[in-house]
Amino acid sequence: MSRAKATRPRILRAAGNEATGRFVSVTLSLYASLGRFAPGPGQPMAVEVEEGLTLGELLQAFRVPLEEVKLVFVNHRATVLERVLAEGDRVGAFPPVAGG
Repeated sequence: MSRAKATRPRILRAAGNEATGRFVSVTLSLYASLGRFAPGPGQPMAVEVEEGLTLGELLQAFRVPLEEVKLVFVNHRATVLERVLAEGDRVGAFPPVAGG
């Protein structure tokens, strides 16, 4: 028996931006309280995003309020929400945390 290939969510660029029709694959991890915006329980998500999409646009597509995001990383390096995503990027987003 063959198993049907799972489809990855496809995220299009925001309205008003020129559509390219080309997509790149990225992996998104939402940590701590941001995990509630992920469709699955705490697992990294493979997502296809339209070429030219920014990290901030990706988070907004998952309805993550940007004011709840403190740190973002792409490929283990801190970055900004305006960063344009590329094929194979591994994205992580963290909320503010407190501790002592």
